[in-house]
This record gives sequence, C-alpha cells and structure tokens, in this order.
Amino acid sequence: MTVESLLRKALPVLIAAAAVQGCTYLRNRGRDAAEMFDLGLTFSAKPQIGLYVNCPMIAPIGFGHVDGYYAGVGGGKVGIMEHQQRNVGALFWGYEKNSWQDSAKDGKKAQEDQPVGLLAIARGERGEEPFRLSCKHYLHLGWVGITANISWLEIPDFFLGWFLIDLSGDDETDDPKPPERPKAKPETATRPAATLVP
Repeated sequence: MTVESLLRKALPVLIAAAAVQGCTYLRNRGRDAAEMFDLGLTFSAKPQIGLYVNCPMIAPIGFGHVDGYYAGVGGGKVGIMEHQQRNVGALFWGYEKNSWQDSAKDGKKAQEDQPVGLLAIARGERGEEPFRLSCKHYLHLGWVGITANISWLEIPDFFLGWFLIDLSGDDETDDPKPPERPKAKPETATRPAATLVP
C-alpha cells in the first residue's frame, strides 16, 4: 500500500470525523497544533536577560528572567500576549516557570512550573503544573529575544487527534455539562425548649 493510497482512504475518514464533531473538533485540532511548539519573539520594556536551554529535557543549563510580551505561538496560544520566563539550570538540576497570558480581561493563562534535570527526576520532584516533556530554547538579550521550543508528547496527540484519540486528555466536547443540583441543607434536629419546673 502506497502513501498516496493510504491518504486517499484516510481523507474520507477525516472529513467524516470533522463533520460529525463540528466546530469543537476543528478547534481541538488547532489547539493541539499550537501546543506542539512555541515559536516567537519576546519584547521587554527594560533590558533583561534570558539564556536558557534544556534539551534533551534532562540537561537544563542557563538562566532567564524576563517580564514582557510574546508575539507568536506559545503555551498553546497564538498572538501577542504577556509573557514571563523564570528559568535556571545547572546541568543536572533546574527549574522552569514560564507563562503566556492573554491580554484580554478574562484571558486564560498557560503556565509551566516544573523542576527539571536528572536530579529532579531521580528525586521525584513535581511542580504546580503538569510536567511538559519538551526541548526548550530561550534567548533574550536586552529588549528583544526569541523562543523556540518543541513539546514532544503533543506531536502524537495532534496526529492521533484526527482519529479521535486524545493522548493529552485536553480536548473539549460539545456535550453540555449537566446542571449541578443544589446541595441539600442538612436537617438539624430541633428540641423543645427546656422548661424549669419549680
């Protein structure tokens, strides 16, 4: 079976899946695509520094402290957004705390907060957010920088998502959530008032 014949057979399945799932299906595929990598430019109002690399995920080295803005694809989002980098790596141990915040009033925040490196893995250290297995590259000198990261586990999640397999468990559904029932107030036993008999 050639690749061309495989694509011809898979295309109707993909179209049918998209038609059945509607807009949510395509929105999930777009979000999965944006989560595969971070690629963009960083800007800061004050001169700051970010020289940090963690590739292949177990050897973090460098330092980064940047508060500014990000333009590109980052944290599963696309556009211009507020951005922070707080990274430190000493080869065998490091810590990464990076965030991408939508500028909108109710914008969602994508965040990484995790210890990294062989020592952190051996000690079983965990951060506040789920671990993101990735290869990171941050370079910010002065007022401008560049970010180029790859999230390895999101790549198969994107491709398998076309066949309704969600490895990351992050796909939304069109099913409305059932309404929450109001919690019943606990009944308290009432006792008649005590009377004193003379």
